[in-house]
Amino acid sequence: MKVPDEAAQLEALEKQSREILARLTERGVNLDTERDIELQFNAPDRARARKLADQLRRKGYRYVFLGSAHPRTGLVAVTVTVNAAPSTVGSPEHASRLVHLAARCGAVHDGWGTSS
Repeated sequence: MKVPDEAAQLEALEKQSREILARLTERGVNLDTERDIELQFNAPDRARARKLADQLRRKGYRYVFLGSAHPRTGLVAVTVTVNAAPSTVGSPEHASRLVHLAARCGAVHDGWGTSS
């Protein structure tokens, strides 16, 4: 897995967040009301996925799930479910913290999502 530099990741995540927040707004979702949100990460192997999961738990995230290695790419998905406001999760500051945390573990923060 080639890890993009953190600046490129942040730029892509900020664009993704703007699009998600716009779609939620169009659907009448209050962006300041807490709801279930999934944060997605990818790690190149199970060891780095476990390291990331441990770090996320240390940061207070309670619902951390590790997926199986993707059969084609070998990437291991790490998904965190949080109850938070989309406006908070979609902020550049939040994305920056998660990108840096994932990078320290050899993983990538791949974005977030929620139902509308």
